[in-house]
Amino acid sequence: MNRLQGILALSLLLFGFAIPYAYQNADRIIKDCVEDGDYAANSLSVEEAKDFRQLLGPYSRFGFHHPGPLIFYFRAATEKALASFELSPYSVHNISQFILNVLSVFLMLLLLSWHSRSVLTPVVFFVFLWAIFQNIDPSLWFDTWGPYAVICSSALYVVSCAALMRGRSVGLIPLILTGSLILQTQVSTVAIVPLLAVMSFLFYTKKAGARRWKYLLWLSGVFLLVLWIPPLLDLISAEKNNISRLYSASQRNSEGQSFLSALNYLLSFYVPGVVKNKVMWFLGLFVFLWAIPLSSNKFYFHLRTLLTVCVLSSLVYALRIPGDLHPYLFSYHYAISSLCYGLLFVLPFEHFVRHRLSELFLTLLLLLFLSLSTGMYSRAHYNAQCSQISADIVHRIEPEPSTLYRIDIDVTTDEKAWARALGIGLELERKGVLFCLNRKWSRLFNEAKRCREVREANDTQISREKIILVDSRDRENGVKIIETEAQSSTTEVSTQKP
Repeated sequence: MNRLQGILALSLLLFGFAIPYAYQNADRIIKDCVEDGDYAANSLSVEEAKDFRQLLGPYSRFGFHHPGPLIFYFRAATEKALASFELSPYSVHNISQFILNVLSVFLMLLLLSWHSRSVLTPVVFFVFLWAIFQNIDPSLWFDTWGPYAVICSSALYVVSCAALMRGRSVGLIPLILTGSLILQTQVSTVAIVPLLAVMSFLFYTKKAGARRWKYLLWLSGVFLLVLWIPPLLDLISAEKNNISRLYSASQRNSEGQSFLSALNYLLSFYVPGVVKNKVMWFLGLFVFLWAIPLSSNKFYFHLRTLLTVCVLSSLVYALRIPGDLHPYLFSYHYAISSLCYGLLFVLPFEHFVRHRLSELFLTLLLLLFLSLSTGMYSRAHYNAQCSQISADIVHRIEPEPSTLYRIDIDVTTDEKAWARALGIGLELERKGVLFCLNRKWSRLFNEAKRCREVREANDTQISREKIILVDSRDRENGVKIIETEAQSSTTEVSTQKP
């Protein structure tokens, strides 16, 4: 299939999905609210990225940050680009994630179409990815939380690696971009990103001329250096850099996981929940995947190899993960499993079917099914961590100029008080109000938000300080704000509407 056919087929495919989905979920994607919890923490990092101050990725509750802030700079750039539309930052972040996912899927399916004989091939791959998102949560298409934000990019990364192994240098740019993006945003992707990149380059050097691959290797090195400048600056400048925190977190539990627990964890991404014998289903998937003949299509051979390597390397990595195996740690395996099932269905079809009219009919039928199903059943959930509560609290506090607000978090009544505190901090940041936290909680926001650093940086602007104590004695809103002027009286600020 030539490139024009691929572009037309994929444009029809994505518009058949993207337009019905955006129409169905416009009120979910575009919403005026202030984020709480993890979403507020990420939005605070976007605020820092606007001024080129963000050096690290999303925070982790294990005491470190994910390696890099590439996703935050992308969202900050989207805010700048869409500033004239006067949308809330939350809405712009959702739109940016939806654009990133649709673009990633488009490029992935375009690469697949260039290496396939049938116009049906990219449609089949997309249907499986769409079905997995439908099963988990349709809001994943615009969800900005780190583990979910890398799923579609992970699928593009694996396919780009296969294209480079096939000798197509066109896969190099998406490989570097998506590899950097997913590794900086979700550190657990280290199980697949470096290994697949090395394999791809080794295979490519055997097919390309020495002069060509050396030039591309040099160009890739420069490109990578630019993308990784922020975490490199942190490594050089921070008194305790993030790499040391990552290492410390990995050494907390040297025992890791048992083989059975790691295997069961990995199976959850590949085997439907209704299946009783998950191991046999999983083994059968890969046995059939390797048993199907490939004729002369080397791209599918490389893709099949990479998918198998992803599973094996992730299993080894899971054995070393300390603590509980939370589902979000390996969320990128939803993308890998969709590629496995898509390849399982595509291989026999490409090997045996040669009737172009039947291919076209099936393609149109699948696109019609996809468009109707998306329009009728892809209704996303509202984000519970997005409301006006934090904005109302800050409004009642009535922030004063030349005042530093110190946020204290009381977890004795509710361990989730930090989530509301993040929302309050985000609203203060967007209003240009100075605030800080003690050393214990500053990692949730940014190291620069420690009270000592904020006082030193704004010494001439601060005339007094006030304390905002966040706890959960107000059961209606889950938080009670107490505003206390240092060395003075205490003032209670109600979070309930008058």
